[in-house]
Amino acid sequence: MIQVTIIRSKKFYRMMKVTGHANSAPYGEDLVCAAVSAVMTGGINALNLQAVKVKNIEGLSEIQITNLQNLENQSVLQVLMTQLQTIANDYPKYIRIQTKEENV
Repeated sequence: MIQVTIIRSKKFYRMMKVTGHANSAPYGEDLVCAAVSAVMTGGINALNLQAVKVKNIEGLSEIQITNLQNLENQSVLQVLMTQLQTIANDYPKYIRIQTKEENV
C-alpha cells in the first residue's frame, strides 16, 4: 500500500511524504504506482527548489518546505494533494492519505 503523509501548520503545507508500493498488479504493470509516481515527479519538477528539500527515489518521495511563505510551492502542494486524493478515491485499497496538523 502507498502511504501519503501530509504535515500542515495553520494553512501552510510543511511536508509531504509518499512511501511504499501499491502492489495492485505485477511489477511493471501497476497503474496505481505509475499514476502516483507521475504525479509526484511532475509536482517536484514544478517546485521552486530554493525553498524546499526534496528526496525522490524508488518507493519514496519526500518534500520538506523550508520557506512556508513561498505561495508558488504551496500551490504546487495543493495540486499534488488534489491529484493524490483523486487516485485514493478511485483506488482506496492501494493508497492511504493521512494529514497531520502542527501548531508551529
